This record gives sequence, C-alpha cells and structure tokens, in this order.
Amino acid sequence: MPPDAAPHTAVCSYTHLFRGASVRIHGLSRPAAYAEDPLATGLLLRFADGTATDAEILVSSNGEAVLVVSGHTTRAGTRLPERTWLVRGFRALGDEVEVTVGVPME
Repeated sequence: MPPDAAPHTAVCSYTHLFRGASVRIHGLSRPAAYAEDPLATGLLLRFADGTATDAEILVSSNGEAVLVVSGHTTRAGTRLPERTWLVRGFRALGDEVEVTVGVPME
C-alpha cells in the first residue's frame, strides 16, 4: 500500500478472530478483481464489540496471503497480542470482499 493511501475499513462480526472467521473489506475499487488477485492492503479492522485495530493483508510472490492483526484489547478487557493468520480464501460479495481466516501462524 502506498504510504499516503488510507487503510480500508474491514469488519469482523465477532469480538475476535479464529479459524474460519470472516472479515469483510469495504471500499475496494474493484472487489471482484481484488478477490481474484489480492494485493497488500492496509486495514482498520473493526470487531463486533466496537473495538478496532490496525491490520494488513500481505501477499507473497507465490500468491499466499496472510492477515496481520496488531495487538489490541477487547471491550471486555482481554488483551490480544499481534497475530498473523493464514488466509484461506477471498470472495467478492457485491461491493465487499470476504476474507476467510485460516490458522494462526506460530
């Protein structure tokens, strides 16, 4: 992502991520094209409890993608460390892209 580009808003309908959870990215100019060929993208990730944190999609040269989520504290006070998740897939849904989270990387 260019340094002057604002992050896209992404929404998780849960209070935290887990294997199989989905994140929906809003505001991409070409959602279907992004789902087919994702690029590194900065995100502001919002959770169901109203908290938000910085996150980023990174894509390797062989096309594998990860979701890197900054450490944050849930509304209930649970502190979650920075974590990197493998991405199982991308799917265009109208004007959004759904990202399916895989397993966390250790």
